[in-house]
Amino acid sequence: MPEFDWATDRHALKGFGGDVITLHIDKTGLPFYDTLRLYGAIDLYVGVREDVSIQDLGDRWKVYGRSRADRVRYRDITAFKAVRTNKRPNPDEFCTKLREAIFSGTRIPRADDPDEKVPTDDRNRALDPVLQSGIRGLQAGEYESMNSTESKYTARIPLSDAVIAYAGLKRTEGAGDMHFLPIFEGQIDLGKIVSPIRAWLSVPSPLCAQVLMLLSLKTALWAEGYGERLSAVAYSKKKSRNFNYSGVIRIESTAIGQIDDSTFCGLLCRVFRRMLNASWKSGKATPLAPHTFAVAEWLMQPLPRTLRGMITAQEFLLKSGSLPFLVVRDNVRKVFEMTYPHQKIDHDAVRQLAKSASSAIYTLGPRDDGSKRLQYWYNEVVALRNTPNKESFRHRVLTLLEKGRAESSWIEVFDPASLLNSMGDDRPSFEEFRDCFRMYLIQESAPRNKTAPDVDDNSPDDARAEDGEETEA
Repeated sequence: MPEFDWATDRHALKGFGGDVITLHIDKTGLPFYDTLRLYGAIDLYVGVREDVSIQDLGDRWKVYGRSRADRVRYRDITAFKAVRTNKRPNPDEFCTKLREAIFSGTRIPRADDPDEKVPTDDRNRALDPVLQSGIRGLQAGEYESMNSTESKYTARIPLSDAVIAYAGLKRTEGAGDMHFLPIFEGQIDLGKIVSPIRAWLSVPSPLCAQVLMLLSLKTALWAEGYGERLSAVAYSKKKSRNFNYSGVIRIESTAIGQIDDSTFCGLLCRVFRRMLNASWKSGKATPLAPHTFAVAEWLMQPLPRTLRGMITAQEFLLKSGSLPFLVVRDNVRKVFEMTYPHQKIDHDAVRQLAKSASSAIYTLGPRDDGSKRLQYWYNEVVALRNTPNKESFRHRVLTLLEKGRAESSWIEVFDPASLLNSMGDDRPSFEEFRDCFRMYLIQESAPRNKTAPDVDDNSPDDARAEDGEETEA
């Protein structure tokens, strides 16, 4: 074997990995449709199993990558033949023009780019359902119906868009009757983006389906280091006899976008997924369904209004015998800061009060029946939740602690001065304090020695053992 000389044989590595190319995909303003065209162009000219860099320029996407001509040869012609039954224009000539347009950032002249029906793939997945309805421009006046399931009202789009959008359909993820496409920014290896939904779930609520996809995507991407590259998710909903729509979710506007801990994200995903699984049975909602919806609302909009419903859902989970995602020590602080990013509160003092209240509730409650014990706890939680102001809250808690102290010689200690400061002097400050207290009460009331399938073995126990605390409820 001849000796390899780097000084003279550098040309041997020229073009290794393919030729560097740049793609330009303009936007129409329909997020799901545009994202389909983005992935379709990548699939046709780079390959969806390759490393690419995606840059959003507002009116268009710019994609950098390396193209191996032998691997992508004839892909555009195959896509062309899948959407075009007419023999004109010539497939080779048209695909040559399409390639030049994508590479240069121009459009094929309309005279050379005939209209084509919106295509579907072999799994009957169509492009954007907004396009399927065909209600666009002056031609809407010719329609006798707005039913998007009627094939004769299917919209027509430029053939060039039909070809690349059809190629992008293979990247869609499904949950219920929703389809999703992740949108990335920056350098990413698309070959490592695996399917985040590994089991089929019937999700009647579009909002819950959106949250499940966001959580699943972020959890799956974290292992590959791409959690921060997910900038948005485009979605579409299409079901017979229902209103069809599509849109985009910017992930930074959600609580999921603020999660910076992979363990918390994974735990939250597992708990939410189990809630979804138990919320609808045989197409009918169970008592858990409104609580699952409340968690989804907070995850999409982390506001004080939605936080209270989410906390109530976690209380319901604990009363039902399941462990909520708030059982891990730092999760309460993270949830509070997502909802109240500019508020300060003494978390240690609030947690100690919640621990004292939890000890008192379990001291006063029944001991022989698990369901009665949990119901008694839940009744006390509801009473604390409904306190209208800090005076009634203090009276309720102090009464509870005094009764508990009368029944038992042991009760947790807490710092009253820090608590008074945390409560503040107005109603909004008190409500923030009460939200924090309710979350810590859930955490301190959860069984330390119980491990649920939706929580890792070391999640609740280890979080408490670090401080040398009691391990018995």
